[in-house]
Amino acid sequence: KRLENGSFQWPRSQDEAREITPQQYRWLLEGLSVDQKKVIHPLEKKRVL
Repeated sequence: KRLENGSFQWPRSQDEAREITPQQYRWLLEGLSVDQKKVIHPLEKKRVL
């Protein structure tokens, strides 16, 4: 991907480095942040009559 505006966030020290999940990796490739602030939980299926 091409970085047009801004810069990549790279760990400055060993303490800042961390492992990420496959989902977080996809977020990075899509241009999203690894640290999502709000989690959207799936809804339970309900029957409407």
